[in-house]
Amino acid sequence: MFSGKVARVTGGSRGIGLAVARALVERGAQVAIAATSDTTLQAGTAALQEVGGAAAVLPLRADMRRPEEVA
Repeated sequence: MFSGKVARVTGGSRGIGLAVARALVERGAQVAIAATSDTTLQAGTAALQEVGGAAAVLPLRADMRRPEEVA
């Protein structure tokens, strides 16, 4: 369904964001997940890689409230 598509999921390392990212990966998308915590980012990345492999996820440490971190 989403093969060849890339999605950015803010807050994608836990909770609803992780659930959305997982659903996208399960449907063939590659996802870039963003989080402010290195610990949760690593955990979220590992969880998504179990579903879709290493190429399915790009972890980004960024605070969406800070434009200089998202540009």
